[in-house]
Amino acid sequence: MTDLTGTQPPWPDAALRLWQDSVRRASAEASVWRTPAPRGDEGLRAEIGSRFGQRPEQITITAGVRAAALTYARLFPVIHVERPTFPGVLHVLGRAGARVEERTWRELPAVPPAGAVWVTSPGRNPDGATLDAALREHLARRAAEGGRVVVNGAYLWFDPGFRKVPNADFLGSFHKIAGHGCRLGWVCGPSYFEEAVPELLGTTPSPVWQRAWALFAAEGGLDVLVAHTVDNARKAAEAFHAEAASRGAAGEPQAAPSAPHVLLRLAPGVSERRALSLLEARGFTLSPGESFRTGAPALRASFLGASCDEAVRLARLVTSTDIFDGRIE
Repeated sequence: MTDLTGTQPPWPDAALRLWQDSVRRASAEASVWRTPAPRGDEGLRAEIGSRFGQRPEQITITAGVRAAALTYARLFPVIHVERPTFPGVLHVLGRAGARVEERTWRELPAVPPAGAVWVTSPGRNPDGATLDAALREHLARRAAEGGRVVVNGAYLWFDPGFRKVPNADFLGSFHKIAGHGCRLGWVCGPSYFEEAVPELLGTTPSPVWQRAWALFAAEGGLDVLVAHTVDNARKAAEAFHAEAASRGAAGEPQAAPSAPHVLLRLAPGVSERRALSLLEARGFTLSPGESFRTGAPALRASFLGASCDEAVRLARLVTSTDIFDGRIE
């Protein structure tokens, strides 16, 4: 059975060896056990800033995107969140007190100036969409006029050259290259640290843990993980899109071919349960679209851990059966 639900591939041996050495070295540094670093480890912020062209002095280390969301839920009574989206953020924002208004990207230019706007780019989960120039410019104007714009860049690893939205807060995460067990992310924004102190007091990752990641990054550990996880997923995604295009499947212009997932819309009358069952009988396990607020029946395929051959076989299956409507998002 080919699992395309997004299961994180195991770390390669080279990364494990580097990580074990980084933990040993970090745990031997007395200062990280005693000296507070509320904004985050200086070395780790420098590594992130250098890699993604962000200013280290504006980076705050968090326990991930959902941990960062707690602050926005406290600050803004209303948050306009994209649809489709990964629901984990919706749950955090809503349960932490904010009223969440779900909006498609086409609807965002018409939302009122009050409240924050939350989007995911590049490579949005589940459809791989990346902000186009017009929407990026609209969000930049909104931010310049004092509106809060939050860009979840969890998939920046797959498109490091992505053009940032000026004046927006940019969120990042290590989860997509290392797995959820790393519990590590960041926010780059001029005011986030001062605003987030109440949450950071109880959610900041251990300074020892942060120093280990800083040492791991400095020794090339992130490059090893990127080559193992990101590069392989990108190749599989590109193989899928190339095969689908060669067989006449239409694509959405916002979709990023290098995104590690794809949204497959179902034909009228085909339920997600039926489609999942049919694909499972053909050897593929995918995720239901209802888990991502897709609005209409669809399935999501993730290429994390998938081979190019598996991706091509999926493309051939998708374009040769009448359960899909022919659109690749």
